Amino acid sequence: MNPTATNMSPLADIKGVRLLTRKSADAIYAMADGGDLVEGTYQWVWNVATNAQGEIRDLRWWIGEVLADGHHLGKRQAALSLDEVLGFILPTKRREFASGEVQALLLVSRPTLMELRAELLGDLRNGGSFYPRAGLVRFFQQRWIGRINFPAARPAAPRAAAPNKADTSKQTTHATPTLP
Repeated sequence: MNPTATNMSPLADIKGVRLLTRKSADAIYAMADGGDLVEGTYQWVWNVATNAQGEIRDLRWWIGEVLADGHHLGKRQAALSLDEVLGFILPTKRREFASGEVQALLLVSRPTLMELRAELLGDLRNGGSFYPRAGLVRFFQQRWIGRINFPAARPAAPRAAAPNKADTSKQTTHATPTLP
């Protein structure tokens, strides 16, 4: 398979990050765990291990941040909200994804995906598994390492509603959902 924009995952595992950055695994893991003064940080990292609370982690880095590492774009990546990054990872126009797409996205094996099916809100039908975008978004929200290491990270900015034409003195804002 030729790597193209349509078949490459927007995520990378530790081997991919090492290849792209030429950094040691220890340095990359330190950057995911809050960073250090020399190497900096990676904010957009998720644990896709079947047991998220277990000792063994299986991390995935957002390729947009990895490729921007060390460039002026890195500051722009850090300024994004979780919802904006998830918009890059999961196309917003898609309502669901087939199991093969989710395997390729998360860079996991079929047995691992089967173990994650319930957490991803997967549905078995017509001889295959399908995963709703909402279940994947919830998974990424819950498995985001930055939720722990970057608690001050920006949630999506609140949006002001259009003023009511009958009464322009009141303007309503809608709160953005926060991570648990």
